[in-house]
Amino acid sequence: AIKHYKKGLKLDNSRHEILFGMAKAYHELGDVSEAQRFLERAVKYSPNEQDKQRYSSKLATLASN
Repeated sequence: AIKHYKKGLKLDNSRHEILFGMAKAYHELGDVSEAQRFLERAVKYSPNEQDKQRYSSKLATLASN
């Protein structure tokens, strides 16, 4: 999955959906620091407050574990 998301990031590295996908993939692999890094970028590039809140909530959950 990461390989495919990386291709997507080459096309557009500011798509919050791709960044969130990368975060999920890294989390599944157990790489929490990379998951957090991509979630932070997803928050940064979110187009609206609802998405920012959703990603921030997931980021807070990761940080508390």
